[in-house]
Amino acid sequence: MDRLDSNRLFYDGYFSNRLAAGTKKRRLKRNSALLPDAQMLSSHRVSGGFGRSLGRHRFHLSIAKSKEVFHMKTMRSYINQYVELSVSGRKDCVRGLLIDIGSDIMVLHDGERFLYLPLLHLQQMSLSVKQEAGVEFSGISWEPSQDLSYRKVLMNAKGMFTELYITGNQSIHGYVTSIMNDFFVFQSPVFHSVLIAMRHLKYLIPYSPNATPYAMNPTSFPVSTPTMALARTIDQQLKKLEGEFVVLNLGENPGKIGLLKTADTPIIEVITSGGASMFMHIDHVKTVHRP
Repeated sequence: MDRLDSNRLFYDGYFSNRLAAGTKKRRLKRNSALLPDAQMLSSHRVSGGFGRSLGRHRFHLSIAKSKEVFHMKTMRSYINQYVELSVSGRKDCVRGLLIDIGSDIMVLHDGERFLYLPLLHLQQMSLSVKQEAGVEFSGISWEPSQDLSYRKVLMNAKGMFTELYITGNQSIHGYVTSIMNDFFVFQSPVFHSVLIAMRHLKYLIPYSPNATPYAMNPTSFPVSTPTMALARTIDQQLKKLEGEFVVLNLGENPGKIGLLKTADTPIIEVITSGGASMFMHIDHVKTVHRP
């Protein structure tokens, strides 16, 4: 399969049907769970300050939602145009053809590869005044998805060789193996099993289906599930790692390598090589791995 067709692994019909069925079941379950409270609220007359406050709250939510829809429609008008983006953590702009925009993620093509960028890290987007020399966009195969989202992209990337950019001046390469509530596990030949906080992923690039890390034989680097017991959230997972030697944020700073002494949300304590304590807010933990 050609690299330009790799997006089909993300949006095949089988996956879409399963996704739609699962979403419908979850909605039914959630709605039935909320039904008693909804009936009670509608059966009582809301009056006084609470009623006015509730009305104002709904009004502001309605305005915010309308603005969000308006901005998304405006952004979608840039589809099939060459754009440049400022992305958190990167000094250089990201340029490419805007292919699609989902609820919380966008897709670009740089002439060779598809880039999936969570909207959370979009600092600026504008039409590019010039196109990169030698970049061609002919023959791109893409089927727009009505339910494109960050989590669904991760789900379909499982077991597929991908490149991730999270922090620093380097990307990491490997495979998504597990997806939890707010983090996922990435298996890398260099860093082994890396826990990655979802809010810190800047972009994901899938390779062609037959590609392997560093052109290795698949038997040399088999994809396997992590051996450690996984918690639902990153803060719970850090709690499980208390007393272990860890590397935070891919070791970009020597002060973020050491013994994880405590992980009491929202602050963690790491004992560095010199025996000093380093304290860090958990929201700044981008990745965790054991060397």
